[in-house]
Amino acid sequence: MLVNNVAVSPTPGPLATFPESAWDKLFEMNVKVGLMMVQECLPHMLGRKGANIAFISSIGGYNPAPPLGAYGITKTALFGLTKALSMVSYQLM
Repeated sequence: MLVNNVAVSPTPGPLATFPESAWDKLFEMNVKVGLMMVQECLPHMLGRKGANIAFISSIGGYNPAPPLGAYGITKTALFGLTKALSMVSYQLM
């Protein structure tokens, strides 16, 4: 089983002035790392009974709220990644 429980929020603050470097860090850690972990682990999981992947997200993904709006946006993206990967898994089996 792969459990992705990555979360960072390096710079809380309003989106209108949110630094690009913090935006990049949030998406890299909170979304991209999850996909990279799946790509790394998937070959070892295919064909095994009980192989599962779990993404831990946040209530902030449903309701991004200041001053953690950027963090919430990445957790919303993680919901989309999870849904997209669930469709791909049927094609790999």
